[in-house]
Amino acid sequence: MMAEMFRIAGQNIRIAGGSFCRLLSGFEVPAENQTDTDVCRVSLTEGYTQFDISSVTPDHPVEHVFSIHSCPGHFMVSDGDYTNSTALVVKPREEGVMELLLAALYSHMAGRARTVFVHASLVEMPGQGGVMFVGRSGIGKTTQARLWEQFRGAEIINGDKVFLTLDEDGRGVTAHGSPWCGSSPYKLNRATPLRGIVVLDQAPENSIRRLSEHEIMTQYVSHIFLPMWDARLTDCVMEAIGGMMPLVPVLRLSCRPDQEAVDMTYAAFDYAQRDRNPVLILADGVLGTIMEPVELPEMRSDEEVKRLKDELSDWALVGHSADKKALILPGGWAGQEDRCKANAAMYDTWVKDVQVEEFMTEDAELILVAYGVCGRISKSAVRILRAQGYRVGLIRPKTVSPWPYASFDKLDYSKVKAVLDVEMSIPAQLVLDVTLAVKDRCPVHTCLRSGGEIMSRDHVVAAAKAILDKEGA
Repeated sequence: MMAEMFRIAGQNIRIAGGSFCRLLSGFEVPAENQTDTDVCRVSLTEGYTQFDISSVTPDHPVEHVFSIHSCPGHFMVSDGDYTNSTALVVKPREEGVMELLLAALYSHMAGRARTVFVHASLVEMPGQGGVMFVGRSGIGKTTQARLWEQFRGAEIINGDKVFLTLDEDGRGVTAHGSPWCGSSPYKLNRATPLRGIVVLDQAPENSIRRLSEHEIMTQYVSHIFLPMWDARLTDCVMEAIGGMMPLVPVLRLSCRPDQEAVDMTYAAFDYAQRDRNPVLILADGVLGTIMEPVELPEMRSDEEVKRLKDELSDWALVGHSADKKALILPGGWAGQEDRCKANAAMYDTWVKDVQVEEFMTEDAELILVAYGVCGRISKSAVRILRAQGYRVGLIRPKTVSPWPYASFDKLDYSKVKAVLDVEMSIPAQLVLDVTLAVKDRCPVHTCLRSGGEIMSRDHVVAAAKAILDKEGA
């Protein structure tokens, strides 16, 4: 029986039989480097038709029996130390085979190498080591990895599952890529020193802090796969976790899900329908590519859709039969003035649709103005500056037309020394609206980025400090 050897997280696994070895592509061991020492051996039997596993007579003692609940008809029998296993595949399903191989390999590794297997994504910073992101499915692990790749030059090693091993000297932790990558495309055969673990969470505001030992056990360990089928192996893994905890900082990154973007997109359709006027949604490149869990409104029922169609039938462009008159008429000057007056009156009603966030503006000496991802970054900058004793606030327009003039009018300009427009555009565009709203009551400055570069928080903080120091605030 032909066998192939693969090396995963520093451990060799030899697979004999079956057609699924391609699933481990990229982790092959060259023939000249293969060895028979400390090898996890798995024999695959495809097309097995009997559910009575007692009829199986593998060439090794059987002390453990596995079944894959998600893939009925997949079984595995192993010897006492999981060095030898036989996988029985009734109906060839790749995900089931991968689960069997993982169960065999992880059981072998947990007992021998004190290995930890984590539901996480892993990136490697050039010359610095690895950062691992953990969290529940859909929280944004792969998204974080891609952001680090895009803006920090990191390389994504795996997008879903990572092996951790304690270094032989007990002074460090090594993170390993794996062939198990979930729905992500990232599965490099790469090892890197682990420099940090980031637990992802959702919160009303963005924040990051280091977790205490107790919090690590409750918030991080829950994302580790424990070999619960074997009490001895579970003890080995928990011992490994205990050895790793003091060596790698674990932080919790709380991110604000951008539910607002979803809600405003849905509202845009209602505004456009109400006023028979196009509504433009302004989303910068970062917000346009962020993947965050959100709640979608319920779909309208068939009855609601029919009612809307009936209500709009006198003007909506839904096509018409040959015997009906088209609604698109030739243009002309007749009635133009009356239509302009009617539209002007409609625009005046839009003041009720203004949406804006005012953050720490009551006693502020400097007001930041930003929207989109710059709004997120500026809000974080405000917190940093406040902690350093600077009185800074933020006006974040959610709508730019209508513009939140009232937010600027109610500022105390005896305290406000300047306004700082923060935007990813050169030349500045939002600054024109900001200048009109300020009405020469204080200087207006800009903090700009362009050329595809994301605005940095440090850039905003430095610009704000420079203005306040100059103004003597």
